[in-house]
Amino acid sequence: MDRGRCLVDDEGMKALVTVMPLAGHVDPITGLVAELIARGHSVTVYTGSNYCERFAELGATPVRWSAATDFDEEDVAATFPAAGRPGRRGMVAMTKAVFFDTAPARFTILVGSWTDPQPT
Repeated sequence: MDRGRCLVDDEGMKALVTVMPLAGHVDPITGLVAELIARGHSVTVYTGSNYCERFAELGATPVRWSAATDFDEEDVAATFPAAGRPGRRGMVAMTKAVFFDTAPARFTILVGSWTDPQPT
């Protein structure tokens, strides 16, 4: 039987975790990733460059955003200028830029990471 794409084999589960490179998204996932690794599972984490080292230190294989535009959560407007607008317009622009506009590229990398992870 071809187990190349199997989620669980004799060596444990193979998990691919994707997390937006924002502290509010990364922090809760860190504990989950640590627990999966502690239980002997193989974990690949797809996230922005600012968080790759954090997941590598846990023993995960980080895959850095590459096709999707990476950004610094402390200065989102530097990468996505419309996100720097004040009020609701800025919030809507940030949500669109960070979550929706990066989605097609993130999907492309996720498909490739599932079949052939490239650690950073």
